[in-house]
Amino acid sequence: MSQHDFDIANASGATVRSDINAALVALAELSTGASAPATTKANMFWFDTTNGVLNKRNNANTAWITPRDETGIHQVDTGTADAMVITPSPAYTAYAAGQHFLVKKAASNNTGAATLKVSALTPIAVKDHFGNDLTAGDLQGSEAHHVVYNGTNFVLMGFVASGFAGFPAATAMLFYQAAAPIYWTKDATATDQLVVLKEDSGGTTAGTLSPITGTPETTEDAGAHDHSAATGLTAINTAQLAAHRHKLQTLATGVAAGAVGWHDNAGTSPMGVHDLDGTGPVADDTEPADTGSGSTHSHTINNEVAHAHSFGLLDFKRRHVILATKD
Repeated sequence: MSQHDFDIANASGATVRSDINAALVALAELSTGASAPATTKANMFWFDTTNGVLNKRNNANTAWITPRDETGIHQVDTGTADAMVITPSPAYTAYAAGQHFLVKKAASNNTGAATLKVSALTPIAVKDHFGNDLTAGDLQGSEAHHVVYNGTNFVLMGFVASGFAGFPAATAMLFYQAAAPIYWTKDATATDQLVVLKEDSGGTTAGTLSPITGTPETTEDAGAHDHSAATGLTAINTAQLAAHRHKLQTLATGVAAGAVGWHDNAGTSPMGVHDLDGTGPVADDTEPADTGSGSTHSHTINNEVAHAHSFGLLDFKRRHVILATKD
């Protein structure tokens, strides 16, 4: 262990060579010592043997920067399942945005929301990327977890036990498998339903009937029934007739001797075409309108034998999926 001022003084050859060698050793050993070198240079290193800390001088040569202690990139958690504690050396006196730690978790997995306490500072909540509390098992015991302080919380980076931290709780997804993945819960009510793409109302449901009511390619019985309430035929009466007319012409021997021609239906006058009541000729050969209501009416259908209708379901190719939500 050695330190040097890195200033080679004038002297004899052997003395200069010895001074150069001492400077090179100090440089190689990162100016190792229990206290800081008396002479400092910008950006030089000093390994503090008292605290086991590698320090770096700032660019202005006004202060030492402590990157991490010699235990390496891991800080060992000495806390409980949901309350992690690390004690870097030298101790931190304040939190600052951008600080990050790779914490080797104690043996127990977390059971829910978790915190991290650095040195003697106030414990800070550990959240996922969306600011949600962690779920059970996100911090696996005896594993290393990277956290970054964002000025408010520590953010757990990357993958966690319950999946990528980017999926917030209650996220719903379709899975092409029989059971939900770990830390997801299958929706047992979502069965025999169509999936409809909706630009304006995603995450909602509609309708009450299942599109699948039986096994494909099987006959479904609609139930025995008939189409009538009475039997027999219906006779149409006068009131039910539509309005219409009849032309009646009679050929008869006239009253006058030897006269032959068209007479009215009474046969009393050879006047040509007459109306039906025989009261006079009709010049334009049209008949007056007769009576008739033209009213609506109904027909009774003969009774049918009780029967059933059947139909077959189309056996489309399909993939069965499940709906599950993030715990």
